[in-house]
Amino acid sequence: MDELHCGFCTQICFFRESKTQVFGCLCDNCQKVSCRDCSKISSQEVRCAIAETRTVLIWCRDCIEKFSEFNSADKNLNKVNSEVSANYTQLLASTNEVTKRLLNETLEEVEGRLIEKFDAMFKVVLESNKELVRFLLEKQKKERNLLEAGVDVAAPPFPPSQDKVRTRQTNVAKFSSSSFPAPVDLQVEQQQIEQEQEVQARLRTESALRQVREEGDEEDINKNKESAETEFTLVQNRKRRNVNKLINGSPNWSLFCSFDGNQSPSVSGSDILIHRCPGVNVAELSGSFDI
Repeated sequence: MDELHCGFCTQICFFRESKTQVFGCLCDNCQKVSCRDCSKISSQEVRCAIAETRTVLIWCRDCIEKFSEFNSADKNLNKVNSEVSANYTQLLASTNEVTKRLLNETLEEVEGRLIEKFDAMFKVVLESNKELVRFLLEKQKKERNLLEAGVDVAAPPFPPSQDKVRTRQTNVAKFSSSSFPAPVDLQVEQQQIEQEQEVQARLRTESALRQVREEGDEEDINKNKESAETEFTLVQNRKRRNVNKLINGSPNWSLFCSFDGNQSPSVSGSDILIHRCPGVNVAELSGSFDI
């Protein structure tokens, strides 16, 4: 290894210090030989290079230039990294500030909407409670008035018992075959019986139609409908006959236009029908009829 060829020129160099021979050294990085002139190494560096125990690295000219460029690039990279880190920190701080502001505004808006919603719900519930309390007070007042008047609140007002219906029908039947009109209270009972029969006929009609719709066919529906309508027509005809009999049957019946007892010179069929009998002043039986 004493004789070496320089990698940058054609000189033959030797790896030892001499005044007559050219010194050449081996690059510790690329293992390339360079003479003293090409490497521009100093005498002190030559002594360090040929020492048996050395710690200083000997690099050639190309490696030194590359290292210088790398060192410069590394410095530039560190500078860029520091700038990027600073920009990122600034951007993160501004982003956090904007996020906090948006979150605060969003929370305020949500709280405002919730408060408005709760207020509206509270008003609705309050009005509902007022209506419920008002309804309960009215119901309690009506029940108290009925109890004070001696009316059984639990008893159903309609329909009447069968015994009461038979009694009414018996009392009215006594005057049906005679030419004398029935008293006013019996006539009122007759009207109540006819109204009850009319309601019951309507109920039977609806019940029959509902039952046939659920179980039968169209022919059964029409048959039951015709039967129910026939029964309802019979009730209406009987009502018309009773009214005709009351109007044309007896001189004890009179037509008046007012309740003061004064007879009117002109009377029509739509006037109020009045009957005078002992113990009874006047009573309104009905208005206008389809005769």
